[in-house]
Amino acid sequence: TQSTWGYENSIKVKKKVKKKQMENKLRFSEDPRFSDLVRIAQDDGPNPVVPIAYSEEFVEVMDYFRAVLKLDEKSKRAIDISSRAIQLNSGNYTAWHFRLDCIRSLKLSSEELREELKFIESIAEESSKNYQLWHHRKCIIQLLGNEIDPKAELSYLEVVLQEDEKNYHVWGYRQWVISHFGCWDQERTYTAQILRNDYRNNSAWNQRYWVLQNLDELKNRAVIQEELTFVFQVLALAPGNESPYNYLRGLLKFMDNEQVESTINYLQEFRKTYPRSIHLLAFIADTLVEKFPTEKNIEDAKNIYSNLETLDSVRQKYWRYLSSSIPNNSS
Repeated sequence: TQSTWGYENSIKVKKKVKKKQMENKLRFSEDPRFSDLVRIAQDDGPNPVVPIAYSEEFVEVMDYFRAVLKLDEKSKRAIDISSRAIQLNSGNYTAWHFRLDCIRSLKLSSEELREELKFIESIAEESSKNYQLWHHRKCIIQLLGNEIDPKAELSYLEVVLQEDEKNYHVWGYRQWVISHFGCWDQERTYTAQILRNDYRNNSAWNQRYWVLQNLDELKNRAVIQEELTFVFQVLALAPGNESPYNYLRGLLKFMDNEQVESTINYLQEFRKTYPRSIHLLAFIADTLVEKFPTEKNIEDAKNIYSNLETLDSVRQKYWRYLSSSIPNNSS
């Protein structure tokens, strides 16, 4: 799905275009719009030990950026200078912050704010793992208010996540979009789609649990049952994958005794086929001790921990500790 604001699939082509555009731009020192600005050089002190070998372009851009920053100049040309500063270093939080101050002070039109979204997208194409970028986008979206189509925004994020489905910066921003606009209805379906492509994606598991938590669905027995079915389907594909077992531990707090018992029974059968799966064994043992500490189950749990000492020798002392920590009083 493509974004309303035109996020294109051909990332490589757009990078080449962007590079060419940067090369064709006038230097600030050659542009009459900036002739009145007095460049401010970076102060590294009288005797810098290891001076950084900045490019000539970077030095010039930052000199002009420091100039408008010192003047606290809120203008279109200040925004232009911040554009170049951000293009050269997308993690420059001072440039992003000053840019936002300029945008707010100038009270840009809706059309100009949409152009700002395009600028953000151009930076995201090369540097989407960037806190400043997504915070800035959130602020621009807030300025646009009711003009934003949240479904289009989520579609844009789906495209960005195609580049890296574990990009937690994007997932964090996606959570804000969902909670801010209240568009929860399709997120479980979306996370299921992501997890079918990569069932080891911890970000998607976290997102799924976050949705259930915020919708207060974890108290719904039918929903828990649906989630158990989904987890078992994933486990059949990757019995040694830690992620679904961690998700199960989250669900465990909201299961009734019947669901816990049926889950353990299912996993005990699973254990016969995968007797060396560390995460499977650990979940069974921990749950037996926590939920059903009968004499027989305690004995089974201790045997599992003993087995884990061999299977997972790096954490041998940890498994031994868990076994020794089991209370003596069993029902």
